[in-house]
Amino acid sequence: MGEALGRVLSPDRLVIRSVPGQDAGLELIAAGGRMVDVRIKGRADLETTATVGAILPGGRKELPSPALGFPAGGETAVDSQSPGGDVPEENIFEIRLDLIRPDWPVLPGHIAVIRFHGVDKPLAVQAWRSLLQLLQRRFHV
Repeated sequence: MGEALGRVLSPDRLVIRSVPGQDAGLELIAAGGRMVDVRIKGRADLETTATVGAILPGGRKELPSPALGFPAGGETAVDSQSPGGDVPEENIFEIRLDLIRPDWPVLPGHIAVIRFHGVDKPLAVQAWRSLLQLLQRRFHV
């Protein structure tokens, strides 16, 4: 994937909170492999792995932290009418990742770039799934 999906929030227990879009949700849950690669944006020389600690249910209409929204530098589009900047434009779900190397040089506020390892699928299957997702978004099914 290679896009910023979460932020490191606490140096005591390094947990990365990620809010991927609904279209990636089931794919990430079904991926099976619970290990992910993590890098800090701007530090390509540092790479580590993390485990999926928890996958919180989808359909939420509130970001776990305003830092994950566009106004604070995150990647999630937020409702412009939201006073706190914590209401996303579309429903989200949250994935919490536990870093394996707690001595890794990260600080709260660093942007984590996460790569989830998915299951290989033929292009026709991927195209069909994308078409179904497009129709669901368009017609709110």
